[in-house]
Amino acid sequence: AMDFGAGEMAAVGPLPHTGAVILAAERERQTRLMRYLRAELDRRRDLGAAAVRQEPAIVTFVDGWSSLAAEYNDLAGTALWEAFTRVFADGPEVGLYTVVAADRTSAVSHALSSLVRQRLALRLGDKGDYSSFGIRMASVPEMVPGRAITVGTHQVVQIARPAGGAEAAARRLAATVPAPSRPPVRMDVLATEMRLADLGATARLGARPWTVPIGVAESARAAAHLVAYQGEHALFVGPARSGKSTALLTVAAACRAARSDIRVVAVAGPSAGSAAPW
Repeated sequence: AMDFGAGEMAAVGPLPHTGAVILAAERERQTRLMRYLRAELDRRRDLGAAAVRQEPAIVTFVDGWSSLAAEYNDLAGTALWEAFTRVFADGPEVGLYTVVAADRTSAVSHALSSLVRQRLALRLGDKGDYSSFGIRMASVPEMVPGRAITVGTHQVVQIARPAGGAEAAARRLAATVPAPSRPPVRMDVLATEMRLADLGATARLGARPWTVPIGVAESARAAAHLVAYQGEHALFVGPARSGKSTALLTVAAACRAARSDIRVVAVAGPSAGSAAPW
């Protein structure tokens, strides 16, 4: 779930099948979720219809669609937004569903809203706004909080609330519902510090290309490697105190740990970082 509202989606956090509740300020986690969903869409498309039916459904809740769209309405966010809207449009074919709460009828573009069959209109600011859903003003009843009109059938419903509130209901369910056989992917942030020994990977220097572990990959949360082909160089770029020297030391240490006969030569000034570990 991505919560761009008042934080009420946190209530579903304890449920065993909840992968993450991501707040408005957590852009790194939002980015990871969008990339994961886009990659999952591509993966499932390649499986074939029979295999897709065996995959678990993934439901993404978005509370505050307008805020989400505004957050990624810039050059840096365009690619991610296009990836997420592609999941919105094509995901249901392979078991990826999106449930959206928006604050006004025009928040979701017509191109996307036309793909949604199940639409409920709650109390809007003006009765005339219901005409966007083909509902005449004269047909709109008294709209108290929680009351909605089902677009298409024009059925009036009152949304139910769990006894004791959503948070208490989620805790009760978490205590009784068994854990899923395939746990959801957790959308955690990358660690700000990582020890080379904790990566669980060693450099492979027996043949080209060399693969040298340098850290943790954001997408898979597994060891990321520097791949060095014969005759190629590697370049680490960044301003002062960005971690260039540490990256070089990590590569050198990983290579020496894999092969003690490798000679490492360092050319550095007095402010280039800590002493070499070899």
